[in-house]
Amino acid sequence: MGIFTIGIAALFLVGFLLLVFFGAVTYLRTVDSQNENNGERAILSYLSAVTEANDRADAVSVQDSEFGPMLVIREENGFGIRIFHSDGKLLEDYSLLTLEPDAGDATVIAETDRFEISEIGPGIWQVRTDQGTGLFALRSGKEGLE
Repeated sequence: MGIFTIGIAALFLVGFLLLVFFGAVTYLRTVDSQNENNGERAILSYLSAVTEANDRADAVSVQDSEFGPMLVIREENGFGIRIFHSDGKLLEDYSLLTLEPDAGDATVIAETDRFEISEIGPGIWQVRTDQGTGLFALRSGKEGLE
């Protein structure tokens, strides 16, 4: 009878440990998925917020650069924000626009292997990254909104 009791206790212990293990694995997968979703929204939300905050006539443009397409947001004082892709990272460079952007001095926004941006209509921009595709619209230049 003692062996039977020990066997039942061992079975419950193994079952409990398996339950804890599978619960921990499920939790880690859920957290990873949540972090990935937050990252997806972060890049596109950041780009939308930066362009909306600087929404003035002729302030936002896309230029070709050594890094590929580069989002340029001009300020009135000759400085500006340049957002571009280099070495698997989306970078932001704030400097005089007469200087060439420097990936070494730029701030990392996020990691992504893809950054494409294009104007698909007047004031409507499409951005594609590893995390997805997003659209944002500029209000400047539209009648009554300048």
